[in-house]
Amino acid sequence: MKNKIYYIVGILVLLLFTGCTPEYNLEINNGMINEELKISGYDEEQKEIFFLPQYASTDHTKDYKQKESTDSVSYSYRFSFKNFLNSNMAKSCYDALLLYKEDDHYVLHTGSEFECMPYQVSDTTFLEYDNINISIKFVDYDVLENNADSVNGNVYTWTINKDNNNDKTILVKFKSNKTNTENQEKSNKFDLNPMYIAIAIGILAILVLFILLYVSMVNKKRNKI
Repeated sequence: MKNKIYYIVGILVLLLFTGCTPEYNLEINNGMINEELKISGYDEEQKEIFFLPQYASTDHTKDYKQKESTDSVSYSYRFSFKNFLNSNMAKSCYDALLLYKEDDHYVLHTGSEFECMPYQVSDTTFLEYDNINISIKFVDYDVLENNADSVNGNVYTWTINKDNNNDKTILVKFKSNKTNTENQEKSNKFDLNPMYIAIAIGILAILVLFILLYVSMVNKKRNKI
């Protein structure tokens, strides 16, 4: 775990080079959270630094997936709701990180201070970047409350810069809509599926047959008497 923390902090240090643009993306889908740190806009010299073995290919990083394109590199990981609080990417930059259930909905809440702007490398050296976008995409969830800077469909985005990083809380309350959707789909399938209609007719016919047999038997006994 200690080595993994060094790895994530190393990645965060690297993205702070001037000219690089960092994005932190979450996708919340079916009780799982897909996390991605994407860095773009770096030059060839910085590209070599991003792929130094101690940051990208040592044994303790095997759980993180690395993807490279022409001008970007990304690191991703998949969490359950229960273990998302172990995310080193999120914990390294926020003074608090909470994800919990409250009544019938979930609450994702951070502290107020984003601590990775600027990043202090040593007593005399600071690495800086202009801003970072944090985006959360919700699939099969309804957002009840949020303080995002912008919303595009089901994607909620917070922009952090030097002017607001000391007071930039992320708060979002969301509720699953999957159960209601599934129940409605099952109900619709039952109403429209010919197989269910045939079964219902068959059961009704058997019931009527039993009733007729019972009435016939009762009448026969009465006639004997």
